[in-house]
Amino acid sequence: MDFRWTRDAQRDLKGLDKPIQNRIARKMRWFAAQNTPLTFAEPLTGTDGLYRYRIGAYRIIILPNGTVISILRIRKRAEA
Repeated sequence: MDFRWTRDAQRDLKGLDKPIQNRIARKMRWFAAQNTPLTFAEPLTGTDGLYRYRIGAYRIIILPNGTVISILRIRKRAEA
């Protein structure tokens, strides 16, 4: 499955400390390498079709669409 980063998600990632950036990037590569990466995601309540990955204190908001998963935002748990 392919992951596509939106501009907002790229901007969110660049705003984080380098160790956190590396951890998120490494984990997203791991998710992408799995046969069914959505099995590790939780649906967001109150939204239609959005999911989230949890990486430490951060939540990665995603939108699956066929064989592509769009990474929409990266937020701290309290903000997501």
